[in-house]
Amino acid sequence: MSVSRLPAFESGTDGWTDKSATSPGWQNQPPGDASSQAMAVSPYQQNTTYSLVSPKMTLPDRSSVKVTWAERRDTEKCCDFLALQWSSDGVVWTTAESIDGQNPDFPNFTAVNTTFVAPKGDLYLRFVLTSDQLVATPPYTGVAVDNVQVQR
Repeated sequence: MSVSRLPAFESGTDGWTDKSATSPGWQNQPPGDASSQAMAVSPYQQNTTYSLVSPKMTLPDRSSVKVTWAERRDTEKCCDFLALQWSSDGVVWTTAESIDGQNPDFPNFTAVNTTFVAPKGDLYLRFVLTSDQLVATPPYTGVAVDNVQVQR
């Protein structure tokens, strides 16, 4: 099994690309998971999609892929979701994990993992925050991700 530890966002985006529908989108900002920085959308707007795409990785064979990360999530329960998606071409995306509300350890980070099967070849990951037409009160702080690891 090989492990790929993607950058921990200490000095910037570390090769990840913000593809959000609005600006500002994903930004490098404090706090991180036991570190000073994470990639975050905070605060977030209503009726918006924020996307953060990983650098391209390559799978030598069809593989079971396990992705672990730390997340800090404070979104409207029922309506605003943080998802991890994967793609072989950066165009068609498959959702591997999606959740709303607060993470269990909020306001601290929580370790999260998910597993999926991907074909041989290119692999991209993306974190997507989607919000509905009304971001209700109380004000929600948004999401942050840190310490992404990929295992196959």
